[in-house]
Amino acid sequence: MDTRMQLFSGHGAPKVALTTNSEKMLETLKQIEFASSSNQPVLLMGETGVGKGVIASAIHQGSKRTKGPFLRLSPHYGSHDLISSELFGHTRGAFTGATESRIGLVEEANRGTLFLDEVDLLPNATQVNLLHTLQEGEFSRIGSSDRRYSDFRLIAATNCLKERLLSPDTLRRDFYHRIAHLVIEIPPLRERKEDILDLARLGLVTGSHIGLTFSSDVEKWLVEHEWPGNVRELLAAVSSAASRAVFRSRKVIELEDFELFLRNANTVQLTLEDQIAEFEAKVVKSVWLRNNCNHSATARDLGIDRRRVRRALIWAGEK
Repeated sequence: MDTRMQLFSGHGAPKVALTTNSEKMLETLKQIEFASSSNQPVLLMGETGVGKGVIASAIHQGSKRTKGPFLRLSPHYGSHDLISSELFGHTRGAFTGATESRIGLVEEANRGTLFLDEVDLLPNATQVNLLHTLQEGEFSRIGSSDRRYSDFRLIAATNCLKERLLSPDTLRRDFYHRIAHLVIEIPPLRERKEDILDLARLGLVTGSHIGLTFSSDVEKWLVEHEWPGNVRELLAAVSSAASRAVFRSRKVIELEDFELFLRNANTVQLTLEDQIAEFEAKVVKSVWLRNNCNHSATARDLGIDRRRVRRALIWAGEK
């Protein structure tokens, strides 16, 4: 099976072509096509590296909002105040360091799409504010009581399972139900192995390695490998191997060209997001122990909320 789905803008101009050889991914593409024809909020669910950002962009480009902006925010590093400033903007003097007024992403995304990655990391208080904006279409910049309005579409993404997403320490139920009008679950690469070789070949083209091919041994290994980092890991491996093949003046990529990737993979199995989370967990645990295991004191010292402290401690193995 080779199924190709072309997404169109509101004026019929083709924007994004998505292909699959997988029955499972075909169902996902049908959902993506429907989401592109709708104006409802979308929640993308899937493991790290499955391509949630690419799919969010495809939905935007295939929608009637395609001529509007497509903006992205990941709340991974931010406190409520910082993320609120990013989302809603602020006035001059609203807080220390606010030397000038700044427009927020919600306002900037007017007539377009706002992609909120890792929505499960959004602080509770920010969820309340964003929920109000989604319901009423209005917001205020930090430091101002003036109401502003924005017509934007929200696409959110998470790598959490639904059960974890709805736990008290993650998303408010009212906020979840507001952003999950359309839920699209993206299968991991290990469940759509039929697509691996096409994706790998696409990686050669997009990486400016046109003319290179894979040996039969490489093709067999690519399909059999589990790819815990999904499409992102696959493309990184292909890019690394292609560069080594070019360095060795070969047109055919052999297994030995993946040597560097395999050595690194055996040493570090964590994605970039996981490495960041692991570092944060170590810092939080250190401060937590210094505060005699007091969650509130730890949150205060680090300038984050208790929910984020608990998440970091769970990552650190402190149940």
